[in-house]
Amino acid sequence: MSAESSLRASPSRGRPPLGWSKACLAVDVRCAEPVILLAERTRGRLAFRPADLSQVSAAGAPPVCACLSAGESLVQWVTAPFSSMSKARRVLPTLLDIAMPFPVEDCAVEFLDVHRDEGGRVRALAVTARNAQVAARLEGCRESGFDPVCLDPEALVMWTQSLLELPAGRGLEQEPRAVLSAERDRFCLVIGRGARPLGAHLLRSLSAPELVRLLSARLGSAASPVRWRLCGSLAADPSVRRAVCEELPGEWRAGVDVHADPRAFVARGLATRALLPGPLRVNLRGGTYAHTVTESRTRKSARTAAALLVAAGLLVCAADIFAMARMRAARAAVDAEFSSLRDRLLGYRLAVKGERAVSVVAAEVESRKQKTKPLFTAFAPSLVTRAGRIMDTAKRDSLQLDSLTITPLSVAISGTAAGWNGWSGLAAALAADGYRTELKPGAAGPDGRVPFAVATGGAIE
Repeated sequence: MSAESSLRASPSRGRPPLGWSKACLAVDVRCAEPVILLAERTRGRLAFRPADLSQVSAAGAPPVCACLSAGESLVQWVTAPFSSMSKARRVLPTLLDIAMPFPVEDCAVEFLDVHRDEGGRVRALAVTARNAQVAARLEGCRESGFDPVCLDPEALVMWTQSLLELPAGRGLEQEPRAVLSAERDRFCLVIGRGARPLGAHLLRSLSAPELVRLLSARLGSAASPVRWRLCGSLAADPSVRRAVCEELPGEWRAGVDVHADPRAFVARGLATRALLPGPLRVNLRGGTYAHTVTESRTRKSARTAAALLVAAGLLVCAADIFAMARMRAARAAVDAEFSSLRDRLLGYRLAVKGERAVSVVAAEVESRKQKTKPLFTAFAPSLVTRAGRIMDTAKRDSLQLDSLTITPLSVAISGTAAGWNGWSGLAAALAADGYRTELKPGAAGPDGRVPFAVATGGAIE
């Protein structure tokens, strides 16, 4: 994919390295005359003021951010032949090691904007700098009187700040862009498409053939109109504008714009990336070379995370203890209610529970019923009275009874009714006397009367 046509989505927003601070000092020392800005954040916006080295080295000064030049850092895309993010992340360092002329173990490395391209492969923007270059840059900064907390690569600073200050117009979101920083005896060119940079190059001079070669390598062999953005102390120099406006073939030019206050452009980008969230945020000063402030905040964050974890664990334990206590209390209440009901039914205290208690209580209740049955039978209405009520009901409902057998526990009746369901009154009377009845009607005879039989399964007790 020579033209990087698969890069459609914008890089995700990252956390700023100095987001915990309300202000910072941005120091651009790439050239002989450093540019220093004091940036202060208010309600998500930055205000810039010129500063000098005395303010940078003063006690209590805000944290400092500086940049690694394009010659000290490398920005390169790495593609893994996997669609799985987890697998790709494991092999990205190895793939970068193969692509670089020096071992990855000797470098500070960050992988940004990890995503899948249109072919399903995982791609990542590798940002790296050799440890020796990082150490040399830090030593040079200390000799100048300051110790930067953050080291940002020049190429990404130029790219993201250009997109912020001069965004693409409507419908031109995927247009190729070239950001050129022009300083005396050095030029830094960042080429990209849409929101993603494709590569950065450090040049000693500008020549049309060299620019065409670099553009072709990054954007594809077919000429594609490129939007040029100029910054640096020589951005308005006629020779620079002539190199990209006149000497460059017309098919590689879509327009040229100069950033406001181009000399302080990189310093503004450093402060913006250090204090505000946005795409491709990175700090290459880490590991062995991490600033004491960064290490302190990392330890503090770790302690805070550990404290939160302990608090969460204690809260879970407390919730578990509370739930167990509630469960024990509920179980004790159920046991107490069960024991109380058991003892009331038995009439005395019995130290058994569960199914055994239920069976014991059921046996005791049944025994008492059998023992008291003669007493209830003695006081029950006589069978003559019951038979009389049955006969009265039969006469009232025009029933002709063929047989009647009655005992204290059962009754059997057969006969005929004048019509269907004529025996309902008889069934109701038997139920009132405490009998469970089962009625079996027959087919109507020639005289229209319907035979029926009533039997009971025993008296209701």
